[in-house]
Amino acid sequence: MVTPMMIPPPPALTTAPTTRLVADWYSRERTLARTALIALLCVPPLLLLARLDERTVGGVSLWVKPIKFHVAIAIYLGTLCWYAGWIERRWTHRPWYRLFTALIVACTVVELAWISAAAAVGQPSHFNRSHPVFATLYPLMGVLAVTLTSATLFYAALIARQTRHTIAPPLRAAVIAGLVTSFVLTVIIAGELSSMDSHWIGGTRSDAAGVPLLGWSRDGGDLRVAHFFALHAMQLVPLAASARWPALPFVGPLPRVALVTLAYVAFVLAIYRQALAGEPFL
Repeated sequence: MVTPMMIPPPPALTTAPTTRLVADWYSRERTLARTALIALLCVPPLLLLARLDERTVGGVSLWVKPIKFHVAIAIYLGTLCWYAGWIERRWTHRPWYRLFTALIVACTVVELAWISAAAAVGQPSHFNRSHPVFATLYPLMGVLAVTLTSATLFYAALIARQTRHTIAPPLRAAVIAGLVTSFVLTVIIAGELSSMDSHWIGGTRSDAAGVPLLGWSRDGGDLRVAHFFALHAMQLVPLAASARWPALPFVGPLPRVALVTLAYVAFVLAIYRQALAGEPFL
C-alpha cells in the first residue's frame, strides 16, 4: 500500500528558468520594462476592437496598425531593456540618463496614442495629408519617431564606455554594431518614406492580399520591408554574429562581427533598392 507520504513530489516546473529570465530582464531597466509590458497589455483590447469594428484602412481592419505598433514598440523597448543590463550602474543612476529614459517613454506614449486615436476616428495615421489635424501632426510624429529611435545610439554609446568585463568583447561589438546600424538604416529609410505619399511603390495598394501578418505587398515594391529589417538590426546583427560559423583562417570573432554587419547592411540596402524599383520582396 502506498501512503501519501510515499508518493514522490512532482518534478520541478520547467517554467522556473523562464520566470528567472523574465525577472532578470525586468530588473535590468525597470522603466523601459514597464513601458514594454504596458504596450503588450494594450494588444488584447485592440484585438477585440479589430473583431468588433468593421471599418477598414488599406483593405484591412483599421486597428491592425495600432496592434502592430504596440507589438513592435514592446519588442524594441524590451530589447533595449536587456541591453541596459550591460551598462555600468554609475551611468544609469545619473539624472541625464533618467531624463533621457523619460523622454523615450514620453515619445512612446504619444506615438501609440496618436496611432490609436487615428484608428478610433477612422483615419490613417501615416501619409494622411488630407485631414487638417493629422496633416499637421504627421511631421511632429516623425520628429518623435526619430527621437525614439535615437535610443539605439544612446545605448550603443553607453555600452561602448563599459569597463567591467560582464560581456565578451565580440558580443559587445556586435550589440553596438547592431544598435548603430539600426539607427542609421532606419533614419535613411524613414526619411524616404516621409517624402512619399505611401509605402507602396506600384502594385496593389492594399494589405489584404499582402504577406500574412506583416501585410507586405506581393505584387509591387513596399518600403516597409526594408524599414522592418533596418529597425531589427539591433537584434539580428548580434544574433547572426553570435551564431556558430565555420572556422575561417584569419577571421577572428571581431572581424566576423564586421563581416556580419557589412553583409546585413548590404542586404537591407538591396531590398531597399528592390522596393524603390517597384519589385516585391516575396
